[in-house]
Amino acid sequence: MAIAHTTSPIPTESDRFIPLGTDSQHHAHPRNATLYLRTDAPADELYNAAEDRLSAVIDLLGILSLSTLDAQPMRNVLQISRSLLLLASDAHSLYQADHERRGGQR
Repeated sequence: MAIAHTTSPIPTESDRFIPLGTDSQHHAHPRNATLYLRTDAPADELYNAAEDRLSAVIDLLGILSLSTLDAQPMRNVLQISRSLLLLASDAHSLYQADHERRGGQR
């Protein structure tokens, strides 16, 4: 009697990594993504990474509430908005992945 070998397929890079949200990318099309998330990352690590980014957003907003804009207020607003968008988008992607990982463990 022959023994059947049951091996699971080797995961490809596209199975192991998913792109972060489009707001975190340099381009809106997923095929051009540059920032990825490990699909096998532990849920706690995903949560911690999201917390770090959200804390950075809160810290930045706290500092801005005490600051005055310099002679180029529009430039400041655009740079601040971009920074907040990147951090918040990363945090959102990480929280989503954490939620999905925890849901898969139940």
